[in-house]
Amino acid sequence: MYWTSEANDDNTTYYELQFMSFDMYAYQEGGDFSSFPSSYSVVYLSFDAPGSPSELPVGTFSEDDYDLSGALDMTLDNEEGRYYVEEGSASSDLVITRDGNNYTISIPSLEIVYSDPKEVGSGRWNSTTVNWNYTGTVKKAPQY
Repeated sequence: MYWTSEANDDNTTYYELQFMSFDMYAYQEGGDFSSFPSSYSVVYLSFDAPGSPSELPVGTFSEDDYDLSGALDMTLDNEEGRYYVEEGSASSDLVITRDGNNYTISIPSLEIVYSDPKEVGSGRWNSTTVNWNYTGTVKKAPQY
């Protein structure tokens, strides 16, 4: 779990949370791809909020103010993955809290809309509703 940020011109900051099924940055830093997973998933959760680019904000962010997207079951030969995912309109608010070095990032009711990447544009979408919840450390992504 990583996060990035970038200051906006309107005194807000763009934040991106990166949920990965493995530590992609460790592979990039180490350069040893011999144990790279055969299948992996990456989901990005992004939002604009008042705050500093050097600190992940806490609070409640409206379902209209964040975007979720990513791909599931990607491989080195198929970077689009088995499913393309994004946030659906029936999703609830994003809540970020902090207790010491640990964050809790939750969306109590997240509608995930998904499609086979080969069918994007065909109108063939499915959806499921899940309870999105992560508790743990969130590292600042390295700057390359």
